[in-house]
Amino acid sequence: MTILSGRTLTPSDLDKVVDLLEKYHFSLKSYFDLGLYLHLSYSTLVEIKENNRRDIRSCFKECLASWLSGADGVENPTIDKLIAALEEIGEYAVAQYIDEERRREYDIIKPYSSLFIQHTCNNHF
Repeated sequence: MTILSGRTLTPSDLDKVVDLLEKYHFSLKSYFDLGLYLHLSYSTLVEIKENNRRDIRSCFKECLASWLSGADGVENPTIDKLIAALEEIGEYAVAQYIDEERRREYDIIKPYSSLFIQHTCNNHF
């Protein structure tokens, strides 16, 4: 399953999430606000900033890694929550492009999953 499928994201998805956001030109300097809307604590984000001085890309990646790892009690990180957070911080175009990509993927997979379910059910009854 891809990261766009709606499943819970994990730390092993970090590179895919970073690539997706960079693909649609997410403004890396907005990582702090994004982190807040992903429910990371202010103190966690300050620590990330202090540990990665002058390296905005590292701050961005560490913010996402913290979210995916469940820092600060974050539960069930999903692509839907990422899209909602992007909208909250005004990154509407990025959110829209990700949502459109997710919908395209679903439209491609949906017919095949229906056939699989139908085939599986027919073979068991």
